[in-house]
Amino acid sequence: MSPKPTRLAAIEALPTEMQDHALVDWPTVALMLGMKDVDYAREIVTAADVPLVHVSDRRRLPTWRTLRQFIETRQRANAPP
Repeated sequence: MSPKPTRLAAIEALPTEMQDHALVDWPTVALMLGMKDVDYAREIVTAADVPLVHVSDRRRLPTWRTLRQFIETRQRANAPP
């Protein structure tokens, strides 16, 4: 994986109690999912019913906690038995 995105570094710089509530932008979500297509990453996360925070009429974003939970769930589902 490439160097840590600025957004993730900013989240890690927050006090621990605030990190879970930080919003993650879609390009960072795509990177965390190992995808190059931001729109496809958004479709995958939305189809999985990951809770999103309503930022504006046209923008909804996942929190760091819900994104981590989604990634962990995908990893467990893809793990060999």
